[in-house]
Amino acid sequence: MTLKSIKFSQLLKELSLESEEDIVYLFPKRYKEVKVVNSSKDLVPGKHLAFKAQIGIPVYYPDRKRLVKVELNIEGRKASACWFNQPYKKKQILKFRPSAYFAGEAVLNNKEIVFYHPVISKEPIYQNSGIYPEYCLEYNDSEIRQIVNDIFTEKKDINETLPESIINKLRLMKLKDALYTMHFPKDLKSLESARRRIAFDELLQWKLTILTEKQKYISKEAPILNPESELVKKFLSSLPFELTEDQKRVLDEIFSDVSKSKPMQRLLQGDVGSGKTVIAVSALLCSVSSGFQAAFMVPSEILSRQHYEKLREWLAPIGVKIYLLTGSTKKSERKLIIEEINKGIPLILTGTHALITEDLELKNLGLVVIDEQHRFGVRQRLSLIEKGTCPHTLVMTATPIPRTLASIFYADLDYSEIRSMPKGRKEIVTKIINKSDIKRLYSIIRDNLKKCDSRVFYVCPLIEDSNSLKLESVKKRHEELINIFPEFEVGLIHGKLSQNEQNKIMQDFKSGKIKILVSTTVIEVGIDIPQANIMVIENPERFGLAQLHQLRGRIGRGNLDSTCYLLVDDESCFCKRVQIFEKVSNGFELAEKDLELRGQGEIIGSKQSGLDETLKVANPLKDKDIMKVAQKVAELILLKDPDLKHFKELKLKMEKTFRDREVIKAI
Repeated sequence: MTLKSIKFSQLLKELSLESEEDIVYLFPKRYKEVKVVNSSKDLVPGKHLAFKAQIGIPVYYPDRKRLVKVELNIEGRKASACWFNQPYKKKQILKFRPSAYFAGEAVLNNKEIVFYHPVISKEPIYQNSGIYPEYCLEYNDSEIRQIVNDIFTEKKDINETLPESIINKLRLMKLKDALYTMHFPKDLKSLESARRRIAFDELLQWKLTILTEKQKYISKEAPILNPESELVKKFLSSLPFELTEDQKRVLDEIFSDVSKSKPMQRLLQGDVGSGKTVIAVSALLCSVSSGFQAAFMVPSEILSRQHYEKLREWLAPIGVKIYLLTGSTKKSERKLIIEEINKGIPLILTGTHALITEDLELKNLGLVVIDEQHRFGVRQRLSLIEKGTCPHTLVMTATPIPRTLASIFYADLDYSEIRSMPKGRKEIVTKIINKSDIKRLYSIIRDNLKKCDSRVFYVCPLIEDSNSLKLESVKKRHEELINIFPEFEVGLIHGKLSQNEQNKIMQDFKSGKIKILVSTTVIEVGIDIPQANIMVIENPERFGLAQLHQLRGRIGRGNLDSTCYLLVDDESCFCKRVQIFEKVSNGFELAEKDLELRGQGEIIGSKQSGLDETLKVANPLKDKDIMKVAQKVAELILLKDPDLKHFKELKLKMEKTFRDREVIKAI
C-alpha cells in the first residue's frame, strides 16, 4: 500500500485531516501489552493473552444475563470464554469449531481461567508478543499502523522542532524517533521516553503561544482606575458584614492591578458562596468612579437578573447607574439603554450574551467581569473584551479548577483564590438516601416546610422520560409531588420554558408562593434563595462532581440548617463519585478528586479550552515536572529570540496548531 492508496485518502477525509503529518500525530488512545501463548505456563491471570484454542460446544443461559459460555483447551489446559447479552455468539462459535484464535484478558474465577468478551478469529489476531496501540477509531488498528509505517518509509525526513542543544540538555528523544515509537513501541521504557518528548513539545508550544499573546496584550495601555475613590470606600463601608481575609487579599491584588496602565488579566476562583460577587462589584466601581463604564457578563438570564437586583440594592443608594441587557429585553427598552451607553457616561451594564451583539458599542469600557467563564465560548468572551479599547479583565468561576490545570489552561492570567467562607455560613450536610426509603424523605421535607419558612429544590436529570436510562423526568416527578404534597405549591422549571416563564417561577419560589421547585440543572449556577435549605438530587450518578457541587451550592445561603439528599437506587449507591460527594464539601478538594476520576479532558471541555489540538499526550497529573521545564524553556527562548527566528520549524508547528491565534487571548 502506498501513500496514494484509497485507504490513505479515506483516512484523511473521514478524520478531517490535511496531510501525512496529521496522520503521524494521530496518536493511539491507549496501549495493550499482549503475550502470545506458547505453552500452558503462559496462561497468567491479569495478562492480555493471544492464543489458539480447541473449542467445546457453546451453551446459552438466557436467565444468567443472556450468557454464552464455551469451554476452551489452550495448550492442554482448560479455560472458558464468556459473552453476556450476545446470544448470537453461540451460532458464531459453532462456525469456528473445532478451533479458533482468541485475544482477551485472563481472569481467575473460582480457580478457573476465564476470558470475558474475548476477540475471536479464524486467523491469528497478534503474530508476536509486544505492545500494541489502540486508536479507538472506526478504522482497524492494523490498517492505521500500516498507513503510518508507509509514511515513515516514504517520508525520509521529519523536521526536528528543537535545537540539538535543548534535546541533549534535557535528554529528550529526537522527534522522528519519538513519533515512530508512539505508533510502534519496542517496550514500555522507550514508549515512555517517546511520550515525554511529545508531551514536552505540546506544553512548550502552548506556553510559548500563551506567553507571546500575553506580552502583546499587556504591551497595550488600559485606563488607570482609582480604587481609593470615595465611591469604592462608601460601598465597602456600607456592607453589613466583614470581609474575610481571603476577600481582602484578593481585593488588594485587583486594586493593585487596575491602578496601573498595564491591563489586568486575572482569574478569580472561589468556592460556591465564598463571596466573589462583592469582589466583582468593588472592581466594577473602580471603573465607574474613574469615569469609565463597566460590564458584568453572566451565562443565564436568571442569574443576570439576580445580579442586577443585587447591584441595584447595593449601588442605587450611592447614585450608580445600573442597566440590565438580556435576550428578552424589549426593543424599546434596549434602544434607550444603548443610547445611554453610547453617550459614554459612567455606568454598570450587566447581562448575558446580549452584551456582545454588534450594535452595542462600549468605547468607554474600563473593566469587564465575566462570571462563570467556563460557560461562555472562547469567541464570546473575546467579543466582550474587544468592545473596549483595552479594558481590565476579571474572569470568575465557582467551579474550582485544580491548580495543576489552571497553570496550563489559564497561563496568561494572574491567579487569585478565595478558599475561606464568610463568617456564619453554615456547612451543608450531604446524605445518601435509597429510593426504597423515599417515604422517609417526604416526611423530612413536610416537617421542614411546616416548621419554618423554607424552600426545597428537587432536581431530576432529564425533561422527557427515557426508557433506556430509566430516569424519572422532571415532568413526571412534578405530577407525583403535587399529589404527595397537596398542602404546598409545587413548581416546575426547566430549560424548555420561555425566559419570562422561568423568571416568573423563580420569583414565586423566592417569595414563598412556591415551596417545592422541581427542576433540571437550569438552577445550577448562581441562584440565590436564602430560604432554600433542602436539595434533593435524583440519580446523582448521572452528574459530574463539579455539577453536583454547583447544585448543592443553591442551598445553605441563609441562616437555616441545610441538607442535600442524594436519591439513589441499589446500584448507584456504590458509585464512587456519589460516595466522594457525600463526604467532601470543599470545592477545591472535589476538583482534585474529579481530576483523578476523569482526567483533564472532561474537567474543562477540550474545545472550550482550545486544547483539543494541543494536549493529545501531555497529562498535568503525570507531567508536573515537564510543565515546569517547559515554562522555563519557553521563557528563555522568548527572552533571547522573541520572534522565534532561530526556531523556524517550531514556529511553523505552533502556527498550524494555533491557526486561530485570537482564541488564545480569551482563554
